[in-house]
Amino acid sequence: MKVLLADDSESQLHRISHLVEGWGFEPILARNGAAAIRSFHDDPSIQLMILDWEMPVLDGPKVLTQLRR
Repeated sequence: MKVLLADDSESQLHRISHLVEGWGFEPILARNGAAAIRSFHDDPSIQLMILDWEMPVLDGPKVLTQLRR
């Protein structure tokens, strides 16, 4: 299963990515909300998203709002 991870903190993104891989999932990384939306649209096989609440460009709640439209 592919998991989209979005966080502007490189260290947090790295840490969460290793956890997700350890659980047997494939992490897809995004460094801001806009990149997360692009990744989600580019890969329809993504089944789960873990989003940072506060990010530049678009924060986690705004990402979800845009994807629901």
